[in-house]
Amino acid sequence: MTNNQFESWKKSRVQGKLKFVLLRGVLSWGIPMFIFMTFIINKPEAGFTSQFIVVNALIWAIAGAVFGLIVWYFGESSFHKELAKRNNI
Repeated sequence: MTNNQFESWKKSRVQGKLKFVLLRGVLSWGIPMFIFMTFIINKPEAGFTSQFIVVNALIWAIAGAVFGLIVWYFGESSFHKELAKRNNI
């Protein structure tokens, strides 16, 4: 982990896990994926029904939250390893 990454993660973790997951997972990844996959890739033969859109929105919101959690846990793991390395020097 570079010094810039370390400092950036220190700032990210101050906001907390929930806010990080919502901003980086759901809003920054889930919503763009919802738009791309729903309206560009998976064009339904029956047209865009409200049920189709709601189901896809839920799927991508959940997927975004899972993505955000994974990024959070990997970031925390890297941060703690780097912190231990820096404290041992």
